[in-house]
Amino acid sequence: MDGIVRSAGVGALVGGAWGVAARVWMRLITDDPQFSWTGTLFIVVLAAFFGACTTAAATALRQWRRGWWRLLAVPGLLIFAGQGAAFLPGTVVAAAGLSRRSRAGRVVAVLGVLVVPVLLWRDLRLDEVTMLPASTRAQVAMLVGMPLLGLAQAWMARELFVTARSRRRLAQSASPDLARSSRRSESSLAAPAGPA
Repeated sequence: MDGIVRSAGVGALVGGAWGVAARVWMRLITDDPQFSWTGTLFIVVLAAFFGACTTAAATALRQWRRGWWRLLAVPGLLIFAGQGAAFLPGTVVAAAGLSRRSRAGRVVAVLGVLVVPVLLWRDLRLDEVTMLPASTRAQVAMLVGMPLLGLAQAWMARELFVTARSRRRLAQSASPDLARSSRRSESSLAAPAGPA
């Protein structure tokens, strides 16, 4: 239990740093910044809460606890309420892709976090009222900053998508002795030992 609490603390720090980066990103994509300290503090605290919940749940799962520990991450989903909803599809798809630990999974993760920013950029690049393009700073921040923030969230949540079977397979591949003993047991079932 001590490891879960420690990882929740680290997750809260990482989540808080993500919240600060998200607030800077919000400043970059707007031409008329009017942010309050209350709103900024709310975003940073909510992001820290997300980080604490997801890392605590991931640590519990890595310690071979039951799958219902994933529910510990549910309160952290508040980060996706309101304006944060734009991050939800990319984060979920990217976290599922990153949990596979393969090249295809990484490609899925990158594509997952790029879809929403590209769609939002398409809408952002031309102001329909003034018919003027958005500032280059805002367009670059949308196309670069949002995918990076989404990948960071997905990285924190990736362990929640790993199944118990995948976890066992990873443990076997990480331990050469376990992998060898499982290969021996499989090969001993295939052919009987001794003369036929």
